[in-house]
Amino acid sequence: MNIEPAELYDRIQKFALDDVDAELPFSKRLARENGWTAQYTQRVIAEYKKFAFLTVVAGHPVSPSKDVDEAWHLHLLYTRSYWGYFCPEVLQVSLYHELTREGSSSREKFDSWYTQTLFSYERWFGQVPPADIWPPVPRQIHQGKQVSNRDQFWNWSLTKHRANRRAIAVLSFLFTLAITSFTPSIASSVGTNIATKISNPLDFAGVEFLDFYFRLLSVVTLFACGLRWYLCQPGHQTSVQAVHLDPYEAAYLAGGKRRAVEAAIAHLVERKHLRLLMTERAFRRGLPLPKNSHFLEQAVVRAVSKGGSIENVRSLVEPLTKTIYTNLQELGLLVKQSQAARTQWLPTLSVAAVLVLGISKIVVGIARDKPVGFLVILCLLTTVIAGLLSIKPHRSRYGDSVLEQLQRQHAKLQYNSPATQLALVVALFGNTVLGDAVLADLDQVFMPPASVGGGDGGGDGGGDGGGGCGGGDGGGGGCGGGDGGG
Repeated sequence: MNIEPAELYDRIQKFALDDVDAELPFSKRLARENGWTAQYTQRVIAEYKKFAFLTVVAGHPVSPSKDVDEAWHLHLLYTRSYWGYFCPEVLQVSLYHELTREGSSSREKFDSWYTQTLFSYERWFGQVPPADIWPPVPRQIHQGKQVSNRDQFWNWSLTKHRANRRAIAVLSFLFTLAITSFTPSIASSVGTNIATKISNPLDFAGVEFLDFYFRLLSVVTLFACGLRWYLCQPGHQTSVQAVHLDPYEAAYLAGGKRRAVEAAIAHLVERKHLRLLMTERAFRRGLPLPKNSHFLEQAVVRAVSKGGSIENVRSLVEPLTKTIYTNLQELGLLVKQSQAARTQWLPTLSVAAVLVLGISKIVVGIARDKPVGFLVILCLLTTVIAGLLSIKPHRSRYGDSVLEQLQRQHAKLQYNSPATQLALVVALFGNTVLGDAVLADLDQVFMPPASVGGGDGGGDGGGDGGGGCGGGDGGGGGCGGGDGGG
């Protein structure tokens, strides 16, 4: 930069979009109207300021990405701030917004402007623009129409409701099947003494009790799974705004804090900000990290400075993902703590009650010198089912549906992932996608040494003690999805 652009950039950076006295500051309104997290909103605002800088210095027409355009649109509504101070005092030019018009010529014009903007961004700032805010192609311009968040919501909600009905129908069918097969079997096996024996199932003969126990376990397990699925609230989008996650929020949603940290490491290694020491399962610092980098990337680099082993980096950085966890909870994508306890223990206790009955019959059988081997096996199966139900839930049903759609939208990246999308690929599909990439060695670093059994919890299987609640029904928002446009 020469002195004049440097002064302009400094003025823009010092300009505050938030009014400290406002009940609803600019950043909070922007986040609320777009369904963004606070972290992502601040990143968009930073990119909006860079875009404003480019409008003055680029020397050609510029076009923002969709999310930067959202910030620009909202700023235009703050007329006193925008026209009274930002344009005349900060930019010292009048910056007008030109709408996208119908027709292929208009679309091609904005496509060309957007492409030039990306090149100028890299030339002026010395780095590639973040792909989640500045995607490579301006996808939101489609036949001259810019898709709104409300359009995206309604398209998603129709799919969601159909999927919910399918899931409920399947559960209802299985429950009915279990009940209808349960009663005739017992009636035929115990004859005229059914009422007396069911009042005290321990009086069933061996084969009768095994049949009774297995069918009872089937019904209760089905009920417990349905209850767990239902308790993983919310089951649908709670606002009309589309959810927008950055790659590390998507990683936390998919695999917890372990996945989020690994996605950040993969991105930093690919961008040569970290260097991999394969034999030591460690890292050392490489190229300087840009000042506006994601806070998780900055935390990883700081951790490497204090000791570059993968274990040390994880132990120092994983606790810092609490901010991401809070943001995802606010969006309804993760199960809240108070809700998680109910989701764990109510279904588990229902299956545990069946286990108590089985153990009681084992005691009776041993006292009567009867064989109990098959019943012991069924009780072990019951214990496994109860153990699975007691796993702490991670995602809500809504979170499952959002993750399912993100993985479906970006499925092709598993096989052909550009370097700029590496963090997103690891976020959604885990570090196993590194096996066919240049970073194959990184996958080995993430895995525990062969001589160490079990690993240390988390990882790609769900991170923070549990996966989703099942019943993912498709839909819900975008990931890294600011779409280019005008």
